[in-house]
Amino acid sequence: MAQVARHASVPIGADEGLHSNADIQRHHDVSAAQGGRLKMIKLGGMTRTYQAAKLCGTLGMSINMAGQITAWKRAMSLPTSCVPGHRRLKFSSSVP
Repeated sequence: MAQVARHASVPIGADEGLHSNADIQRHHDVSAAQGGRLKMIKLGGMTRTYQAAKLCGTLGMSINMAGQITAWKRAMSLPTSCVPGHRRLKFSSSVP
């Protein structure tokens, strides 16, 4: 993925490979992604997703947040200002 990112003319975002803050850090360290899709179900809930979003902000990575409908409703009740440093915070939902 890092090789693709080096040669791509558009920013590359990680998706299925993000299960923890360590995964986010690894993608950043090897310049494999400029951002990522944070999935509440893969990261272990809203608190861990929030921590992952903070890490992405610290690393200068863009994020897209995703969750199941129940988590989506809870996430939408949170102010986007709770994720400092993110000008490009996007939410999406999925219906099983």
